[in-house]
Amino acid sequence: MELDSLTLTDIALRHLPLAGFHHLLIAVLAVMWWLRREEVGRFLSAYMALAFATTAVALRSHPAWWLAGGLVSGVLAMAWLREAIRPRFRMSFERTPRLRLSLMVVAAGFAVAYPGHSGDLPVFIFSPLGVTVRPTLLLALAVLNSVTPTADPTLRWTHAVAGVCYGIAGVVSAFPLGPASVVASLVLVLTSCYALALLIVGAREIDPGDAPGATSIQQLRTRMYQRHTFLPGPRDPRQRIRKPRRRP
Repeated sequence: MELDSLTLTDIALRHLPLAGFHHLLIAVLAVMWWLRREEVGRFLSAYMALAFATTAVALRSHPAWWLAGGLVSGVLAMAWLREAIRPRFRMSFERTPRLRLSLMVVAAGFAVAYPGHSGDLPVFIFSPLGVTVRPTLLLALAVLNSVTPTADPTLRWTHAVAGVCYGIAGVVSAFPLGPASVVASLVLVLTSCYALALLIVGAREIDPGDAPGATSIQQLRTRMYQRHTFLPGPRDPRQRIRKPRRRP
């Protein structure tokens, strides 16, 4: 059994109503994010859980792809469902750098209009989002790379590693479908590598070995009650205060 992109195209064409349903949900989520940005976090997690769950169901019809992608999609669906029920991080886009947010918007656009698997139908309506692994994984990576860096590291590492593996496999197998499919798989690889870079840089920034040592209670108290300071502040009450002598 070949795990090629032609097989995925056949699976995607057999689930066109499901793909159209996911595109409709994406439009609804976009409107919700525009109107209520502070309350869309759980809805995004719930949607990603649903997208990976329907991907696992769609790949069930092909045993080879069920083993190669369906089981992984099921695991990721459970992880996102847990995040939707008990959020471990706040999905906020306000503090994301504009350049990173712009790049992830482009990556999400590739996920919504993933070329090469919709036949002669328009890709922005019937691309296999929520049907095959790569576009669904690309959208999840775009979301995780756009939110605050307090996102669950396990969730981010899992998506980043899976994105590199599926992206490289997609580049190798997408040549029969034309350059558009190759470019889409390359976008998945680049987005996954960008996620890995953010994780590595974030791990270095919060490394306790690199943190300044003057943060303990004893050190803060010493600095607060130090005798010689340029700023006005409390002094150590245990130290004797020299009173000026009065001249006779």
